[in-house]
Amino acid sequence: MIRSVGNNQAALQAYSTKLNTNANNIANVNTDNFKRQDAVIEQNQQSQPTAKVRTDNTPGPVKTTISAKGQQKVQELSNTDLTKEFTSTITAQRGYEAKLKALETNDQMAGSIINIKG
Repeated sequence: MIRSVGNNQAALQAYSTKLNTNANNIANVNTDNFKRQDAVIEQNQQSQPTAKVRTDNTPGPVKTTISAKGQQKVQELSNTDLTKEFTSTITAQRGYEAKLKALETNDQMAGSIINIKG
């Protein structure tokens, strides 16, 4: 039972990292040259979930403007796709909620065992 608590806590931390990464991407959607990050949840050597944050270096859309003097200025925009970010956020939120519920159930089971042993 102790191991499951540790695994659930590690999963909560991983989902928290993913949610924070998504929030940062959403907050910077209008920041020029911003490169989105992605938190991928993987298993570590102890078979616990962990989040690895990677930067997506694909170029964002390009915006071309012409100044009053007729000079052309090319600017790269953020490569963040809000549709992907919102979908990823919902998935991470549901995963976080599931692991939180698993911890609550574990706590209730421990309480029941203590009450039975009295």
